Amino acid sequence: MFSGLRFALRSLRKTPGFSLVGILLIAIGLAAATTAFTLVHTLFYKARPGIADPATLFNIHTPDKAGDLGAWSYPDFQGLRDSSRQMRGIAAFTALETGLASGQQSERVLTQLVSANFFEVLGARPALGRFFRAEEEKTNGTHAVAVISHRRWQGQFAGDAGILGRSVRVNGLDFTIIGVAEPGFHGTFIGFDMDLWLPIAMARVASLEGDLTLPDAHWLELLGRLAPGADVLGAQTELTGIKRRLQAGRDADIADLPVKLLPTRPADDSLRGSALGFAGALSATAGLVLVIACLNVSGLLLSRAEGRRRENAVRLALGCSRARLVLEGIRESLLVFAAGGALGLLFTKWIAGLDLLGTPTDFIPLAFAFAPDWWAFAFCFGIALVAGILTSLAPAWNAARTDLVEDLKIGGSHGATGRSRLRSALVIGQLAFCLVPLVLAGLFVRLLEQASRVPPGFAPDGLLVTELNVTLLGDDYQNKGAETCRRLLERARTLPGVTAATLTSRLPLGRGSLSTLMSTDHPATPEPKNGFRTALTYVDESYFSTLQIPLATGRAFTSADDKPGAIVINETTARRLFGAAEPLEREIRIGPTSYRVVGVSRDVKYSHLWEEPRLQVYLPLAPNPRPRLWLAVRHEGPATALAPTLQRALLRAAPDLPLASPIPAREHIEFTLFAQKFGARVAAVLGGISVLLAAIGLYGLLSLDGLRQAREFGVRLALGAQSRDLVALIAGRAARLVGLGLLLGGVLAAGAGTLLQDFLPLISPLDPTTYLTVVLLLGLIALAAMLAPARRATRVDPIAALRSE
Repeated sequence: MFSGLRFALRSLRKTPGFSLVGILLIAIGLAAATTAFTLVHTLFYKARPGIADPATLFNIHTPDKAGDLGAWSYPDFQGLRDSSRQMRGIAAFTALETGLASGQQSERVLTQLVSANFFEVLGARPALGRFFRAEEEKTNGTHAVAVISHRRWQGQFAGDAGILGRSVRVNGLDFTIIGVAEPGFHGTFIGFDMDLWLPIAMARVASLEGDLTLPDAHWLELLGRLAPGADVLGAQTELTGIKRRLQAGRDADIADLPVKLLPTRPADDSLRGSALGFAGALSATAGLVLVIACLNVSGLLLSRAEGRRRENAVRLALGCSRARLVLEGIRESLLVFAAGGALGLLFTKWIAGLDLLGTPTDFIPLAFAFAPDWWAFAFCFGIALVAGILTSLAPAWNAARTDLVEDLKIGGSHGATGRSRLRSALVIGQLAFCLVPLVLAGLFVRLLEQASRVPPGFAPDGLLVTELNVTLLGDDYQNKGAETCRRLLERARTLPGVTAATLTSRLPLGRGSLSTLMSTDHPATPEPKNGFRTALTYVDESYFSTLQIPLATGRAFTSADDKPGAIVINETTARRLFGAAEPLEREIRIGPTSYRVVGVSRDVKYSHLWEEPRLQVYLPLAPNPRPRLWLAVRHEGPATALAPTLQRALLRAAPDLPLASPIPAREHIEFTLFAQKFGARVAAVLGGISVLLAAIGLYGLLSLDGLRQAREFGVRLALGAQSRDLVALIAGRAARLVGLGLLLGGVLAAGAGTLLQDFLPLISPLDPTTYLTVVLLLGLIALAAMLAPARRATRVDPIAALRSE
């Protein structure tokens, strides 16, 4: 075996050009496939750091009335934790944002309120100090202790060895640090790195939510670890029985719904379905790049085997077996693929450092790290070895079919047609497969182009926005929050170049939503059983003028609307409720409260640019103070020019309130297209690589055919053919290959586009502009690939060509 490997290595050294090109092609293809594998593995399978034995850890879900994944109350958690025998432990947690201050500096941090056994159930260990004790969960608001992440300890606290026992302010209240989590531990969900953990009993102190006494206050998520010998089905059955007993007589609609256990994965369960489909489609596209690379290398191996026909014939005549020729071909291919796998892993590490996902906005601090690990390393080399064997079979088989007599006499020109057909099939496959990522990239680009033309219903240019979370002021936020927000609003209005500013509970196309049910007498369309479901937003009197949302009729709110009673609705709501009748001064009921319509605004996009108009209502903010608000500031120049000035002014006006950096409203809107932008980037990169590989394959085939047909070209020229006739011959061959590749690739691309239709809402997966652009691009590439072979064909010397054989 070792002598065979040495012979294969010497053989590859004799043809360094082939070896280097083959290794580079495989490295590129494997890097794409391994990056996609790393992405899927990290999102859905790889345990987050600090979690022990993830195979026995499960998220415990209860359905809500809509059938979605619901939340649990604290009494329900206690009942499940204390009664279950199938689970070794059950822990509760919820996430929120808090302000963490040490000295004069206060920062917004992602925080989890957790039960005392949270770290024990996960199997996490502290790097310093300890985690929470059972008594720190039993009494509400009496144990102000905290655990911080290792990253926060090294960053904000500069790795202070005396951190244990140190007092910090969380939402304006003093907490004592009792522990530091181990390096890398940031909770269970990828993208949302937690830096602070507080006892669940401090919920009412640290946040708005978290009533530990009400059985109907559903605000907690649960996870648990299976007991030894237990199984998922048995645990689900037991927990469903406990749940029915706990919720008996409370809410019949959900009490009988079964409990569901889902493996604890990095991606949040509510996002797993759509994210898995998206990642799967991109992984399949990356796999196509690897297939194209393998087809290309297979074509190179075929060409190399054909050039060694006389050598193989001589070796067979001297007693070498055909089986040995096959094994030597496989060994050479494996060496090329193994070297390509090693280089591909280096490419993968480099791609991981590019941070393709990044952090889309400051107000959603997402954090992704897709570093390849030993699983990626094993995957890379496993695929390389399997692909090397499969790719080498056809070239090795062709080498073994050497005709001893013919190849010794004339070098084996017989059989060239069959080998040429095989190489042609490989090139057609490359062209077909490269069409898929190109079309997907084109569809994503077309979507982004169409989205930029969709009017959002307001004027985002020149608008700067930032979020104000007054709960970060601490337990006294209800007294200080409204006054702090007014102070920030007035300070923003005094800045140079500012023409308007407003406060609102929600921006158009923003995250989060409030839904409510409303009704009216004699609606124009039949009223649903529980009333009309609508989106509710609280705004101040300058909201419509600042965002430049036109009013169809009536007026906006004024300072006189300081008591509940006035309401503004959008045009869609007016049509659904009142038809062609005059909506002004009509009555709308939301819960027990009645409101009088004082204005009708134009429709504004609520969650997505591609959504149909939905029912929206606006209530005055003054009589309805909210804990989380958005400050929107309109500037007469570019919004980005105002951002640093606004940030400094707001910090001076409210030094105790941690603030997010102001961002342009256009960036705020574009966050809704984050998945599509990421898809466009990845598909464009994969498409570019695919085109490069396919162009190399087409060029190689046309060049080899041109060299083999030199005698034929010489005969044609001697018989009176013109150079343009030879060019037409080569162009016709290229056109047939490209045409067949486009036909097959179009079918594959249409299927891929249909699978991703949920991510392409504004365009058809068969968008003709995209397909026409891709076809023209591949036509230009085919033209470029045939130029050199065509030029060589026109320079063939007829006499020299006729004498060559």
